[in-house]
Amino acid sequence: MWEIGYTITPDEGHFDRGERALWRAGISQQAIRSLEFVADGTVVLVYEFDCSAARRESVLGDGGGKVVDYAITKGGDRPDEPLVAQIRLRPGETLQRVLSVHRSFGVSVSFPIRYLRHDPATIEIVETGPRAELSERIAETRAFASVEVSISAGSKGGSSRRACRGRTRNRSEENRPFEGRNGHQLFIRVVKSRVYESGGRRANRA
Repeated sequence: MWEIGYTITPDEGHFDRGERALWRAGISQQAIRSLEFVADGTVVLVYEFDCSAARRESVLGDGGGKVVDYAITKGGDRPDEPLVAQIRLRPGETLQRVLSVHRSFGVSVSFPIRYLRHDPATIEIVETGPRAELSERIAETRAFASVEVSISAGSKGGSSRRACRGRTRNRSEENRPFEGRNGHQLFIRVVKSRVYESGGRRANRA
């Protein structure tokens, strides 16, 4: 199995137009804790925000038909505590493309997915799976977004590398070349054996 971390910045500068309404209101996403696909085409996302519950609800109440329903589940009352909200929405074109590319069997996505910046929006994602499928995902994502590999040979103590160390144990790894788009050679880590932890569950992966 191969593990790679990279950032995604959509060419449009946002994953969904609704994000810009948040930014104008002084609200920004910190992370996506989980996501779930619904049969009717909507998607349920659990976000961390850096705002109060009252401010977030004022924006969600004017979702322009995109927000189907939502629930404020935790926090937001103290300055050092993120607000956690579960939102069911109808994804816009860019978000739909991201979800379509990164929704497949055989490749796992590590949560939370962190937002590194806003306007333009950039997320950091870590995925584990077969080399060919990871390469295909990167190529497809680059059709509508800028992609920068953040776990690579020569990377020293970056946030992705630290995050991965916090989620894995008992592993051995090595750097190997990885063929990127347009013939660019990347380096990613080959995880030979490890225990993967996510959401309190453990699964042996090789």
